[in-house]
Amino acid sequence: MIDNVAMTKLMFDIFDLEGKKLSINELLDTFCRNLGLVFGVQAQARTVNRSQILPSEEFTINTMRPYTDNRLSNYSSFKEFVDYFNSGYRSCAILPIVVSGRSFAIVELLSREEDEFDKNAINALMIVTIVLGYQISARIEGEKSISVAKYFDAAFNSVIPQLLIDQSGKIVKANKSMLILFSSSIKEISGRNFGELFEIGTQGLQDLVRGVPAQARTLGTDARTFRATANNVSENLLHVAFYDTTGLKELEERTKVLKYSGYEAMLMMDQQTNVTWASENLEKVAKLQGSGVVGRQLIGMVLDKERFREAVRGIESGIATDSIRLDVGNGVYVDLKATLFRNEIYGISCILANNMLENRFRSMERNLDELVRLSSDSVIFVDQLGYIQRLNKSTEDILGYREQDIIGNPASMLYVTQQEQERFLRSLSAAKNEGMIDNIFATMKGKKDGVSVPCTQSIRSVYDTDGNLTGYIVVSKELLTKQALDAAEERLVAGVRQVEKLESESDLKTQFIYNISHDLKTPITNIKGFSTLLYNGDLGAVNEEQKGYIKIIIDESDRLMELIKQILDVAKLSSGKIKLEPQPTSFKKLGENPSIKALEEVAAGKGLIFSWNVDYDVGEVIVDPNRIIQVFVNLINNATKFTDHGSISVNVTRKGKGSVRVEVKDTGIGISKEDQRKLFRKFYQVHRKELTVQQGSGTGLGLSIVKEIVNLHGGKIGINSELGKGSTFWFTLPISGKKKKGKEAKEQAEQKEAIEGEKA
Repeated sequence: MIDNVAMTKLMFDIFDLEGKKLSINELLDTFCRNLGLVFGVQAQARTVNRSQILPSEEFTINTMRPYTDNRLSNYSSFKEFVDYFNSGYRSCAILPIVVSGRSFAIVELLSREEDEFDKNAINALMIVTIVLGYQISARIEGEKSISVAKYFDAAFNSVIPQLLIDQSGKIVKANKSMLILFSSSIKEISGRNFGELFEIGTQGLQDLVRGVPAQARTLGTDARTFRATANNVSENLLHVAFYDTTGLKELEERTKVLKYSGYEAMLMMDQQTNVTWASENLEKVAKLQGSGVVGRQLIGMVLDKERFREAVRGIESGIATDSIRLDVGNGVYVDLKATLFRNEIYGISCILANNMLENRFRSMERNLDELVRLSSDSVIFVDQLGYIQRLNKSTEDILGYREQDIIGNPASMLYVTQQEQERFLRSLSAAKNEGMIDNIFATMKGKKDGVSVPCTQSIRSVYDTDGNLTGYIVVSKELLTKQALDAAEERLVAGVRQVEKLESESDLKTQFIYNISHDLKTPITNIKGFSTLLYNGDLGAVNEEQKGYIKIIIDESDRLMELIKQILDVAKLSSGKIKLEPQPTSFKKLGENPSIKALEEVAAGKGLIFSWNVDYDVGEVIVDPNRIIQVFVNLINNATKFTDHGSISVNVTRKGKGSVRVEVKDTGIGISKEDQRKLFRKFYQVHRKELTVQQGSGTGLGLSIVKEIVNLHGGKIGINSELGKGSTFWFTLPISGKKKKGKEAKEQAEQKEAIEGEKA
């Protein structure tokens, strides 16, 4: 645990680092080393790198809050915490180091003891990281100052006239371009007052000191106008740059219209793409303030610099255009279209256009074209004089014309009578005046045999960006098709009602069969019970002939009870009342089930070889074992009935990663292709004239029940057979069990109770 004494020492160590000349990385390393020595934990710090970030670190960075796990285990929230646990650590804490409102770095603490980092300790450590954050911020600002100084040295050597002046306005230094402007030497300019060279006024000078651009004019008859911008180099020194705007006055008036535009802005640049002037709406178009761009090199802000250089070189032969991605700071880029051309003032004019409007327009145009193409209504585009320009596919289908055959013809040709044609032209005139007109009844003329097509129409006027009428859109809804669709919809509704009625009747039939079959179980049980008493002599002596008759009653009672049981199963399956009770089940153990062993003895009694084979890689499967035994009993029993010589084998194999395949194979008489198609239908029985020994006929329900049970498990069932060569019934089962649907899971308790009631 972290105590107050240790925390105090760590705080003094942090303050002691303030006076040392350490880089940011050295500062972080020293802090982590002190942290580890003081508290006996492993500590490491990393600056934020979004391309190599762990989930726990990302959580801490995004929330700017610490994250602690004092009981590392295999169930910890983050994978890296599980790795720490496996490496012997039992406590972990992730702390953010926040600099200027964002997570600059993270500190990771690891301990081999549980409950090492309590809430008070973490809060105290966060105070320490705040102090550390201030120290890092100070170093960042120092590094920025060095960068600014380097940038200033480079900028001072540019073609833009520049001065260094003190707070009193006295010139300290002038660059070469300023000396050329006044045809003076450095000795002649240095020491002079700023106001001796430029007319700027007291307010203008105060604006410059505050960082606000001001207008300045040279003195004399050949005066030139400049836009002056200033930056504080130190408390007593001001750096002023002068951008010649003499020739821009007329241009400014002409470009005032851009002030309110959010789509196009204008820049003036020299040959090196240094921006000398920017229109007022630059921030709307490019998310950049004009004052922040003037004096900067545009090519330095462009992501693909080489491509932009090619565009600049392209203005030698006229106008050049290029799509550029502009860095506006903070990792934000703006996609723009740049149009470059030469001007007589500084060299290059640049119009920046926001692609948003163009892209949105193209997207809307594509969507509109696609909507028109897919529309089931007829859509015809006509020009302002009423001549056909284009039409959609539905128009071709409804009227029978091909687009290339009627383009350029008057649209009135598509109407049946002279009166209809005149009405169409009047509708165009009304749409021209009112913009739109709806619910016009018209009869159009089809190509084939002059077929008449009644329809309702809507007409819309189309204008260009200058407000000039360019044509009309005529949308026609075919009434015959609408009537046919309405009739089809009515038939569909009637069909749905009929299906619902049939389903309801089917449910009633199923319920009736279920109730009757269930009610038959009691009297048949009584018949068998009393017959058994008679057969055993419990109700008095009977002779051998009478015992034979009684034995027939008992056997037929058993057969009838089996039939009722199968009918009940079918009814319950049809009504959805049979629900599974899945559990982990071994196929090897299923082979030891008494029902399977009994069938094995029956097969042996017929001289058949019976085998149960489960592959080594088949493990437990999530199934209802009782229902799967029912499947095996039906399939093996059928195989035994239809096989007089040879063998019966059950083979269980793995099928891919998610399922098993079960085969019940016999060497019996086989099944014809025709019978195979009907085999799983209810009450269908295979014709068995090929059998040498005729057996009692079945119910024809066993295989339909088998199929339903396999389907309930989410599996599939099928058969491969050939007459005279035996049969192989196969089915598949998912290993993990069939996933329960929401409704099934919700009703599971009720279904289980229903099954238990049926068993009782």
